[in-house]
Amino acid sequence: MKFNVLLFVILGVLMIVIPLSNLGMPSMAHTGQAADNSVDDVKPFSELLADSAQSAASDNTAPEADTSEQTVSEPAVAASAALKGFKILDSATGEKLDVGYMDFLKGSVCAEMPATFNLEALKAQAVAAYTYAVYQKERQAESPDPALMGCDFSASPSEWKVFTTEAEARKRFGDKFDVYWNKISQAAEEAAGYMIEYDGAPIVAAYCSASAGITESAGDVWQGDLPYLRPVDSFGDKLSPYAQVPVSFTAAQVKAAFAKAGYTVTFPADQGKWFAVLTRSAGGYVTAVTVGDKLLKGTDVRAALGLNSAAFEVTQKSGVFTFICSGYGHGVGLSQYGADYMARQGSTFIEILTYYYTGAEVVKIEN
Repeated sequence: MKFNVLLFVILGVLMIVIPLSNLGMPSMAHTGQAADNSVDDVKPFSELLADSAQSAASDNTAPEADTSEQTVSEPAVAASAALKGFKILDSATGEKLDVGYMDFLKGSVCAEMPATFNLEALKAQAVAAYTYAVYQKERQAESPDPALMGCDFSASPSEWKVFTTEAEARKRFGDKFDVYWNKISQAAEEAAGYMIEYDGAPIVAAYCSASAGITESAGDVWQGDLPYLRPVDSFGDKLSPYAQVPVSFTAAQVKAAFAKAGYTVTFPADQGKWFAVLTRSAGGYVTAVTVGDKLLKGTDVRAALGLNSAAFEVTQKSGVFTFICSGYGHGVGLSQYGADYMARQGSTFIEILTYYYTGAEVVKIEN
């Protein structure tokens, strides 16, 4: 039995990691790093939101598929929606870009998820990115942000943040361009016309690269809660490259990082008392931690030290502080590695989206 479990875990890891390394792709398309909602790159969620999940499996085996529970009815038709293009502010150049619907679908998928991921995961990403963009567009129409200069949101195509272009993809993909772009285009075409709604409105379709094994509740991360952004088990994240990643800092580096972040911290002489985790969310993310004489949130520590996530353990030895981080990103909403794992087990993009966005509905838009 132990041998079978070990074999399963090894096969699971190889299934996710090998395609990325063999094809020479970075772990995430933009700047070689993971998306962190990448919606965060559009506008901080603390501004968007007015600025108990099941426990993770105790062993390393995946739950058996239950196809009866995965059956999803045909999407409803959104009565008043229309497929939209967007006006995007290029944050790197200041240029205002008029981006059509299909160009946005392709460019957002290309920028935010590796082309080596399963087609159904790419389709889920396309629908999530489009849904969030529609939410932003509607919000801007109601309460314009002058900094966006009449645009719906900002992006940086040259840095592969939120959205990129076919020309940028051609430069980065090189001789793999045709293979990757054709797959991205197929995903966009098959996902075209779909959007995610809750109570008849587009949702804040948050997504991250990988959770710590259970996704986060929006209320544990931002100043506001949303009924469809609730913790769910995300087994595939335990097999991702971000499952447990250590990063170390010297005492001097710790002090410098928090000072640079604007915190005036008094650190005790006993370095073993510099960090003390007080509370965690259902997903294992640090919600309250003392740093010296300061009470901070885990997200504050993550930002100050540039950690992969706020789901961390910290140890100290001989003046060196080691953080073991689980997951990459804020952990809320769709997990990209979790979506890829589900897709490889046979889940459709609609099943993936309705799993990660609790109680939300995938609707079909008919122009």
